[in-house]
Amino acid sequence: MAVNFQQLRSFHAVASDRSVTRAANRLAITQPTLSKQIKDLEARYQVQLFTGSRPPLTLTAAGEALFEKTRDLFQTSADIEALLGDTPPEEGGLLRIGTDSPPTPPT
Repeated sequence: MAVNFQQLRSFHAVASDRSVTRAANRLAITQPTLSKQIKDLEARYQVQLFTGSRPPLTLTAAGEALFEKTRDLFQTSADIEALLGDTPPEEGGLLRIGTDSPPTPPT
């Protein structure tokens, strides 16, 4: 089962801001959409990532562990962007990587 990058991005934003509302504003998506992505991530892996429903949200132990990994992931992504963004056009270009859940195989 592949990890959904969009859900990780949503989790990381909420964990960074400790608020769904602030994270949704920063990501330019609606709060219900962001909340659904977090709930889907938690349901998919059967784990609770946050406690509380009002800011500042608190990360669970699993949430803290995942946040550590997403910090590394998004820092690496920023490093790649900086590396490739500094590449002269004749040597390469901009690399954008996007992903979503893979299609469900036919049954």
